[in-house]
Order: sequence, then C-alpha cells, then structure tokens
Amino acid sequence: MRRNLFTRLFIVSSSLAVLPVMLFTIISVYLQEKGMEPFGLKLFFMGFILLLIVFSFIISYIFASKTEKPLKELVTAAERFSEGDFDYRVPDVDIEDFQRVNDAFNRMAKDINLLTKELDDAKNYFKQLYDSISNYVIIVSPNKSIVEVNERFLIDTGLSRDEVIGKKCWEVVHSYSKPCNEMGEVCYLEEVYKDGIQRGITHVHLIKGRRHIHNIVYTPFRDKEG
Repeated sequence: MRRNLFTRLFIVSSSLAVLPVMLFTIISVYLQEKGMEPFGLKLFFMGFILLLIVFSFIISYIFASKTEKPLKELVTAAERFSEGDFDYRVPDVDIEDFQRVNDAFNRMAKDINLLTKELDDAKNYFKQLYDSISNYVIIVSPNKSIVEVNERFLIDTGLSRDEVIGKKCWEVVHSYSKPCNEMGEVCYLEEVYKDGIQRGITHVHLIKGRRHIHNIVYTPFRDKEG
C-alpha cells in the first residue's frame, strides 16, 4: 500500500515531537518520586536531549534512504530520455507522490515515443515517394541550404549525401562560391518563397567538373503558417 509522502512526514514529525516528551515526563515524575536531586535531573535531561538528537538522525537517515532510490530512478530516466531512449520507463515505487511523478513521466515518454514513430513513418514515406521519382528532387530551405535530395540525383551525379546535405545549393549544382544571382544566373527561389507561385527555368549546372543541362521547376512546400 502506497503512502502519501506528506503523511509519512507527519507521522515521523509527530513521533519525534510527542513520544519523546511523553517519555521524558513519565521518567521525570518517576525519578522525582524516587527522590533524585535537581542536578541529577539536569544531567538526565541533557542525556535525554542527546538521545533525542541521535534518534532524529536515525529517523532522517531512514527517511532519506527511502526517498533516495526513487529520485535516482527519475534522474536515470531523464538521462535516458535525453539520449533518445523513449522506450525507457520509470519503475513503480511505494511512495504515492513519487509514483504520481513516475506515472506522469511514463505517460509523457509514451506519447513522445508514439509521436516520434509517427514522424519517422511519415519521413520514410515521403523519402520513398520522392526516391521513386525518376527526375531529380532537391529540397532547399529558405536560406538556400539543401535539406534533402532523392537517390536519382545522387546516383546520376556521383555525389554522396555528405557532399550534398547541409550545403548551399549553388555550391553543389554550380560549384559557385556565392549565390547564383550574384554570378549572373537567374534564380527564382526567393520569389517562390515569397509568393508561393511555381516557376521554371533552364540552368547549366557544373557538378564534379561535368556540365549538366537541367530544366528546373521551383515548387514551394508550405506549412500552415505559410
């Protein structure tokens, strides 16, 4: 049966506050009846306080040892989660408050795991889709960095993904050191991003020292925010 953390704290605090006082009162009355001198009562009182301090440390240690393991489990789960291990789950504990945190963490991990798998499935679906296209497909971000290309482009050009992904489009297809429009070429990327209207043009590309004549179609991919 799980106990609430605050219930445990209340029980421990009550024990520390009530039981020692009751015990001290009973023993003091008993010793007075036996005729113990005041000095002896003071010594007894000091010894009792020392015993109470030791008792408090013992109770605190027991309580800390009970809470240490659930905290370590949460830290371990957070570390595994940050490393991308969304299948990891926090084990159950017998302290209600920690168990609530564990349950919430596990639900979050489960939801994110499902979402990640859905995103991976969608990504794989679209990759298979544009890999099946016989023409070249190059996805370029607004800052003109290449985000993705299809296999047909890599096979025909002899380029590897490391030579393409993350590079500027003018570096890959023109071997330029600066944007096409600064080299006298007409490029409609910026216009297409602004108005969303599809455009086409013919370019002569220089890839690995070989010239390629390509009919380019600029097609915008937009999200809900445009």
